[in-house]
Amino acid sequence: MAVGSNVWSGSRGAAVTGPSNAVSLAVPAGRYADVVRLVVGGFVARLLGYESVDDVQLALEAVVRAMPVDGSHVRVSVASDGEWLTLAVAGFEQGAIESRLDKVVNDGIELRTLLGRLVDSVEVDGGTPVSIVMRKRLVAYS
Repeated sequence: MAVGSNVWSGSRGAAVTGPSNAVSLAVPAGRYADVVRLVVGGFVARLLGYESVDDVQLALEAVVRAMPVDGSHVRVSVASDGEWLTLAVAGFEQGAIESRLDKVVNDGIELRTLLGRLVDSVEVDGGTPVSIVMRKRLVAYS
């Protein structure tokens, strides 16, 4: 597990520099989704209530299990800037994410729809490596 400036903050693209507000880990592709769930749950539990922690864990697990990877590992990064929780999952095959987001993953629900119910926003970052970036608001709307 590594912590550092390669983790995104909620303010799009700004590097996270403090060790207490970010965590990043690489796990073997196709396995270890439970490890991702555990590590992210521990980080997010400091910031959100029980139901929201479960939502974030489920969203990450769905992405890690559903997406075809490009290589042997998937990198999961989680960061908080006090207002937003930003989750990035990287290491996917170029061009495969959009079609996978529209596939049914459970009980007739498409992955994009499931993620939309669990987090506030979902974006595909077509950079290298290709990643899915999800954001969840930490503070109540005013």
